[in-house]
Amino acid sequence: MAMPRVTLLPFRAPYAESVSTDLKIITPPTDLEDLHRHWDPMIDLELAAECTLVPSFLRETGLTEDDLLHFTLTVDCSPTRGRWTARQELTWVDGRASGRVQLEVPGQEIGDTLTARASVVGDAITGDPHPLRSRHRAARIWTGTPVRIPLQQADRFPTTAVSFRTRHWPTIPWRIRCLDELEPGTHISAGMRLYLNTDLEEGRSLAEGSAASGLPSAVEADVLEELFGQLSRLERSEVVTAADDPDSPMGMAAVAKHNAENRLGISLLDALEWAREEPSRLKDIVREKTRFLRGDPS
Repeated sequence: MAMPRVTLLPFRAPYAESVSTDLKIITPPTDLEDLHRHWDPMIDLELAAECTLVPSFLRETGLTEDDLLHFTLTVDCSPTRGRWTARQELTWVDGRASGRVQLEVPGQEIGDTLTARASVVGDAITGDPHPLRSRHRAARIWTGTPVRIPLQQADRFPTTAVSFRTRHWPTIPWRIRCLDELEPGTHISAGMRLYLNTDLEEGRSLAEGSAASGLPSAVEADVLEELFGQLSRLERSEVVTAADDPDSPMGMAAVAKHNAENRLGISLLDALEWAREEPSRLKDIVREKTRFLRGDPS
C-alpha cells in the first residue's frame, strides 16, 4: 500500500531579536528561581507572560499588521503529563505588537519541574506560488527557548509543613500524598509528598528539625510502606524496568529498589510481592530496619 504524501511547507521566520518575552510568577509572589522555596501542592500557580514584536518582525516574515497573530504560553509537567495553555491576540500599535497572557496551573496536578514555552502563532508565508500552499496555517512562526521551573529542592524529600486544621484534615502528626495515577518512572518529588501537621508538637518539631530521635524513623517507615504499596499496584515488569533505568535514579521505582536492597536487605520483587500479598510482613521488616520509633544507631 502506498504511503500518503506529506507536503512540507517551510515558511519565513523572524530573527530572535525581533521578538521579546518576559515570564513571571504571580502566585505565589516570588521569582522563578526561588519558587521551590515557597511552593507546595496546595498552592495553585499563576504565571504571566508578555510578548512584544518589533517592526523588523513583519519585514522578516513577510506578514502585515492585518495578519492575525497569537501569543501562546504552554506549560508542561513531564512527571504528571500535564499541559496548560493560554493565548492572546497580538495587537499592533505604532509599529509594535504586544500581548499578555495569564495561566493558572493546579498545584495538585504538578510536581518536580515545569517547562514553559512561549510562541507566536499565525498563518506563515511559505513563498509557494500555489494558493493552497502559499500559507502554513497555524504555524509556530517563532518559539522561544524553553524555561525550566524547578518546584522542589533536589537534595530534599518533598515535604510541606502546614496546618491540618485549616485544610480539614485528620488530627495526625503527618500524612503522605501520592499521585492518583502513578507511573514507576515518576520522579520521587513528583510522585510523593510528606505533609507535617504544624498544629501538633510532633509535626512542628519534625519541620524544625528538633524532633526526638524516634520520630524521623517512624516517618521513614511510613514513607517506605507507602512507596512499596503504591508500586505493588502496578505491573511488576514495568516497575523493574523503570528501577533499572540509569537515567532516572530518583524515579519512584529506582528509589524503591535502592531502599529494598540497601535499607531492608531484600529484593525489589520481594518487597512488591509482600506489599501485595503479605503487607504485615513488609511492615514488620520496614519497622525493624528503620528502627521504628527508635533513634539509637545500635
